[in-house]
Amino acid sequence: MTTEVTTNDDLPGVVEQVLVGGDLSRLTPAQRVSYYNRVCNSMGLNTLTRPLEYITLNGKLTLYARKDCTDQLRKIHGVSITIQAREMFDDIYVVTARAMLPDGRTDESVGAVHLGSAKGSDKANQIMRAETKSKRRVTLSIVGLGMLDETEIETIPNAEVGEPKEQPKEQQRTLTDEELQNLAKAIDLAQSHRELNALGERCRMAPPKHQDALRKVYADALERIRRDQNAEGTEPKGGTDVS
Repeated sequence: MTTEVTTNDDLPGVVEQVLVGGDLSRLTPAQRVSYYNRVCNSMGLNTLTRPLEYITLNGKLTLYARKDCTDQLRKIHGVSITIQAREMFDDIYVVTARAMLPDGRTDESVGAVHLGSAKGSDKANQIMRAETKSKRRVTLSIVGLGMLDETEIETIPNAEVGEPKEQPKEQQRTLTDEELQNLAKAIDLAQSHRELNALGERCRMAPPKHQDALRKVYADALERIRRDQNAEGTEPKGGTDVS
């Protein structure tokens, strides 16, 4: 089912889930696109090159930086990088990279790979990978981004790269008439944006013929909560931007 209960991409409860919990899986596909574009725009990245990618870690969907991301960040911020050291510790090859900004601030990060019994071109590729990893990690660090780099996720077990697949329609459980009535009542009685957001997830299981009615109840409840908060002199968390 692709029909959404609301077109508000920034429902306070959803935004709070993303910013505090760091989990993008609660967003709809349209909301994820909006969030992705805003993150890229905030950093000056070209979204057409897909500088960021999705990854699921510990049950949470988040973003990591691809090569295009760190390359663009170095250009945007004028980051210059020099290799400080190349060392071997047993069969671990370690490269230390130093980054410098135009204002003179510096930072350092290491990139390490396990060479093991690798030989020839395999060993050469691993050595180059260590240098690449050190450069990308120090780039993200010096510009203040606490996200994983593309070269780091390959060693993370059970990591799933890419957006989550939508559940097939035939596997989606629709709500019964009684559940629909109870859901509409719950929406009408909701007292916070957090409650509405949770109920919105259940609204998407309603048959298409009931979507318009539920959307109207949802919109009325949202407006009521906004009026109540304005009357109390408080602003809803996350704002009310619908762009």
